Amino acid sequence: MKDLSTIDLIKNNKALTAFSFVFIIVFILLGFWQIERAEIKASLIQQFDLEQAKAPKLFLVLPHNGAESI
Repeated sequence: MKDLSTIDLIKNNKALTAFSFVFIIVFILLGFWQIERAEIKASLIQQFDLEQAKAPKLFLVLPHNGAESI
């Protein structure tokens, strides 16, 4: 049985090498996407907290004109 080095195995199995390379790139891109999503989420939480800290808005209650509601 031949003892092949890692370099020889890569050269002999080009399909597996291409498959691995593609998925490494995909997983790296997904990692950056997750980091971007985390930044967006932090921004949304900050905006929500700012809105929650504001005084509540008062709504004008219109007088009832006597018409029946549906």
